Amino acid sequence: MLTWQEARRYHPNQKGIHQRQGQILSICASFIEKKQKYPDQLLSEDLMIYIGEGGLTQPQPDSPGNLALKKAKETRAIFPVIAKWGKNQYEYLGKWQVIDWEYSPLQGLPAHYRFLLRRVEPPETEARMAKKIILSQESLQPRRAAFVTNRILRDTKVIQELKALYRYTCQVCHNRLNRGFGDPIVEGHHIKPLGHPHNGPDIPENVIILCPNHHALFDIGAITIVNSGFKLTHFQRF
Repeated sequence: MLTWQEARRYHPNQKGIHQRQGQILSICASFIEKKQKYPDQLLSEDLMIYIGEGGLTQPQPDSPGNLALKKAKETRAIFPVIAKWGKNQYEYLGKWQVIDWEYSPLQGLPAHYRFLLRRVEPPETEARMAKKIILSQESLQPRRAAFVTNRILRDTKVIQELKALYRYTCQVCHNRLNRGFGDPIVEGHHIKPLGHPHNGPDIPENVIILCPNHHALFDIGAITIVNSGFKLTHFQRF
C-alpha cells in the first residue's frame, strides 16, 4: 500500500478526478463502502465502475471532471488510476481508459454518472504470461497468434492485503524487488488453483506471496507444497 504522499506521484490532488482544460489526467477511485452509499466497484482485475463527481443527494451536474471523462471515451485517452482502500491507504492500479458511460437514476439514487473503465496497462509486467509465450515458440523467429482466454475473477483485495501483510516480500526467497517507484514487485499465487478441476477457494489461506521467478516455478510444478507439514519441495533441493 502507498501513503498519500507516495500516491501523489500518480494523482496530485485529493479530488476524485484530475483534469486540465477538459483533458482527463488521472482519477482516484474509492472502495471504502462504509463511507459511501454507492462506492466505486472493481468488477474484475481489469474492469471497474467509477462513479462521477458531484455527490449523490441530487442529480450530478455536467461538471468539468464528468465532462472530461465523457470526452475520454471519444478520444480513447489513457490515464493512471489510484485506489483508496482506507485512511492513508492507496494503491496504484496502472493505466486505464473509459470504454462506456451512462447517466440515469439507480437503486433509489438520483441520476448520476457511471463510467466503465478498462485497464490497458497493469502496474507490473505480466512476467508469467511472457514466459509462457517464449516457451511456446518453436524457433527464435517471432510469431503472432490470436487466442481467446477464459479468466476467473479473483479477489484482488485479498491478494493486495496479503502483499502488504508480508511487506511485499517473497515468502520463498525473502527478497523485495524494488523498482524505484510504486510498490515492490510480488505476485499472489493460489496454492490450490481456482480453475477446473481444482476449484480452489479465493481466500487468504489459499494464497502465498511470491516474486515473479518463484511464481513461475510454482506454475510449472518445479516447486510444490507438501500437505504434511506444509514444506516446500524443489527439483533442485534448495
